[in-house]
Amino acid sequence: MKVTPENRFNIAPETKLWRYMSFAKFISMLNTKQMLYVPAFRFEDPFEGACGIAQEAVSKKASGKEDSFGSKERRYTFFNCWHENEVESEAMWKLYTRFNPEGVAIQTTYKRLKEETAKYPFLKIGRVSYVDYSQKLDVPDSYFWYKRKSFEHEREVRVMTALSPKDATIAEFEKKTPKAVITRMVHAVTLENLIENVYVSPLAPNWFREVVKDELRNHGLAIEPIQSALNAKPDYEIEM
Repeated sequence: MKVTPENRFNIAPETKLWRYMSFAKFISMLNTKQMLYVPAFRFEDPFEGACGIAQEAVSKKASGKEDSFGSKERRYTFFNCWHENEVESEAMWKLYTRFNPEGVAIQTTYKRLKEETAKYPFLKIGRVSYVDYSQKLDVPDSYFWYKRKSFEHEREVRVMTALSPKDATIAEFEKKTPKAVITRMVHAVTLENLIENVYVSPLAPNWFREVVKDELRNHGLAIEPIQSALNAKPDYEIEM
């Protein structure tokens, strides 16, 4: 489905959303009962918030302007990212756990995620559009809803919030601590409402699944972790 500004926020309630992570990040989420938001400038993709590909002359001219409005937007726009898919993604396991045997995936639904963020009206949930950046973008909404086509495999749904660089509080923060940056934002969630299923890595040994199960129980979550289906054994016996 092509994502447009018109259907960006039109997501069916039972749409499955996945978040792949290391075991350490999983434990952190269980302990804190929080969703983590990271600013755009901390993402590996330097095109977060970009409106196109910089021409060489423009790029050199802008290289010394660290406090340009675009740069400030990257500092004060925060995401919590999910992968939209009805099934597990082998690509996402590789990308976000580096196929670490101790990787974990949380599966929720759009309805569950929406309900857990509804209490925070400054949060928006929407699909990312994947577009051609060879031409300067002319879009009716935020550039942070767009990524290059090379990232289309991510099928990203992001929860986004932004602090205004012109806000008086931000101005005061920058005045008092000119070299400081906000590296994260969090908000509380009810984990039993947010999480529908928990999956363990395709490479995880049986004991790791038991460890995840114990951690879920220790945190009051009656969820039975599921071994990734990607480690299933193939059947080559062809019935004649």
